[in-house]
Amino acid sequence: LSADRIQSALNKWKVEKLADDYYRFNDIDDSDLKLILDSFEIELPKKLYKPIDFRTLKSNIKLS
Repeated sequence: LSADRIQSALNKWKVEKLADDYYRFNDIDDSDLKLILDSFEIELPKKLYKPIDFRTLKSNIKLS
């Protein structure tokens, strides 16, 4: 992916705060964002997340 496409995909990616301290990732179906997430072996199931879930997601990211 070009730098412009990476930047565009990451700029589209939003996390929405919902009631009762829940969060939802938006635009994870974007094809370029999916390539980026897949390259870091990041899987984001479509569900509502709590803050503790973010720590788990962060610790599972593989940066090599």
